[in-house]
Amino acid sequence: SSDLDSDALKNKKHFNSFATSFLLHPASVAAQIESSGKVLSRGHAAEEAALKQDMRCPVTGAPLKNMPAVKAHVARREYAEGVRALAGDADIIERWPGHNRANDVRAR
Repeated sequence: SSDLDSDALKNKKHFNSFATSFLLHPASVAAQIESSGKVLSRGHAAEEAALKQDMRCPVTGAPLKNMPAVKAHVARREYAEGVRALAGDADIIERWPGHNRANDVRAR
């Protein structure tokens, strides 16, 4: 889910796996496999750094101190409106603020 509102979302690393550029878009993974036969890693240190960074809302940019703050933030009307605005008619991953097009082979 792109709304980050889940009872299963329980810790900082898990939140950051969805709210940063840690995850790769499936089309990017497929393109890498087609072109080089493998998925290129950004390196363990870069991936760990993405998971350990301070939590920040990918929609509003608001700093989020802990998981109760995340839960309260995503329950707000302004957050839901921001997610809907990002989605529009486009692929929400393309428009997600944490998405790094430079690491996405679809942008090349």
